[in-house]
Amino acid sequence: MQTAPPSPAPLPGFAAVFGEQLSVIGRSLRLEAMILGAAFALLTALTLYELSRGSMKPDFPLDAAFLLATTAFVMPYAVWRDEKLFSHQHFAILPVDRRRHIAIKTLAGAVWLGGAVAWIMLWLAMIGVIAGSDLGIDRYLVSGQIGPKGEISPDQLRMVRWAPETWNWISAFTTAGVFYLLGTAFELGVRYKLRWLAVPLVFFLLLAINPLGVTQQLAETTIELLLVSPLGLDNALSGGAETLDRLVLVGGKETTAWTGLPSMENWLRATTFWLVLSGGLFWLAASRHKEA
Repeated sequence: MQTAPPSPAPLPGFAAVFGEQLSVIGRSLRLEAMILGAAFALLTALTLYELSRGSMKPDFPLDAAFLLATTAFVMPYAVWRDEKLFSHQHFAILPVDRRRHIAIKTLAGAVWLGGAVAWIMLWLAMIGVIAGSDLGIDRYLVSGQIGPKGEISPDQLRMVRWAPETWNWISAFTTAGVFYLLGTAFELGVRYKLRWLAVPLVFFLLLAINPLGVTQQLAETTIELLLVSPLGLDNALSGGAETLDRLVLVGGKETTAWTGLPSMENWLRATTFWLVLSGGLFWLAASRHKEA
């Protein structure tokens, strides 16, 4: 009498896979978390010391968005460093579909990143509460036309107090999300990553040689499109704070001033564009690992 072959074990559900990936990534990021915790402990001690002396006025760090973006971009390396992404044997032993595994692990990494960003924002808010500050920034604001050499009259310049709004706090999470997706797309989609180092090296070499001024013009156009255009990264990161910063001449003296205020509309438009773009690149990169 023949016995029926054993039925295959049911595939693990989303909750089981997600929980396992949260645990795996958490263990792999233990060293980085310890370093970050030690750095923030030291930063907190120094900040509280300066506040006690009255020598510091905390403000909302608009220029720190690029540091956050860089951190989010390199985090996928830590998430995927223990996996042989371009080994078919590696994916063959997984109990779930390859792209499902990639999506779930990417989401688990995003949860850890979101938790880190929330911790930083909470820390910043607590520093503001302790200091009795709204974390605002006092900046000069220019009204009217600016001359071709940046000259303005004194009555065009006034001091304003800018304080972060709700969207500024949310922008920390969207910035992290965009660059996390871009970093994940690079990690999943590019097999020989070190070869890509040749691209910026060649670009900077051409910029130094600058044949017929073509390279410099290309660099200026690239910077314009990527950074300071309406859909540029400056608007996505800070609502245009860096783009609005201008060096002006008042009575022959140079000073920096904003030509406008960071705008939620600029941030929302650029953020939507970059979220769609980074999401699309992530989907294309993940598609490289679909089932044969």
